[in-house]
Amino acid sequence: MAAPGTTVRRPGRGAGSREHSNEAAPRPDWRETLAGAADLALLGLVLLIAALPVVTLGAAVSTGSYAVDHWCAHRSLPPAAAMARAFGRGLVPGLGALAAALAGGAVLWLDLSAVARGTVPGGPAALAGTALVAVAAAGLAGLTVVRVGQAGGAGWVGAVGSAWRTALRAPGVPLGVAGVLALTGLVGWLMPVAVPVLGGVGLLGIHVVARRAGWRAEQ
Repeated sequence: MAAPGTTVRRPGRGAGSREHSNEAAPRPDWRETLAGAADLALLGLVLLIAALPVVTLGAAVSTGSYAVDHWCAHRSLPPAAAMARAFGRGLVPGLGALAAALAGGAVLWLDLSAVARGTVPGGPAALAGTALVAVAAAGLAGLTVVRVGQAGGAGWVGAVGSAWRTALRAPGVPLGVAGVLALTGLVGWLMPVAVPVLGGVGLLGIHVVARRAGWRAEQ
């Protein structure tokens, strides 16, 4: 028992505990980084092969997004059997998503071409407005892909609604996603040899943007 008038110092909040609480989390070593890069490169190559028939492109994208979401959570790709099941489930819904994406892209391309040629009045202002719409559409499409992946590679219609609500609440998120997609396309254009592995890297990029914005699977 301490004598009257003395101060008792209790442990637990001293300098040592402060140093422990401020200690940075360990970073992955080079082997983990290399393994992650190999996973993403392999995923990109598999996605490219799976998308070669074109009609399977939607299923390949949804399966790849599911695999990347799993990688973000566990630092490993899901089992091959799980990815095969996700691909099979996504074939028919993916056709609808592919048709919608092609139709929307065609409309935007025709609009941009008409404005650039002067067929449609408006000049530079109309061209800038159409380009902004195209950027927003790319961002919404990317967020939709992220949400599909978070749902296990399914639910395109619900994912569109979720992406739209996010765009209204935080417009910077789809713009960031569009930036990642544009950068991925630029790398592919400048370095065609990297195209086979860019699918996994691009999907990781849009998932990271969404996660950093606090976008997780809806409860």
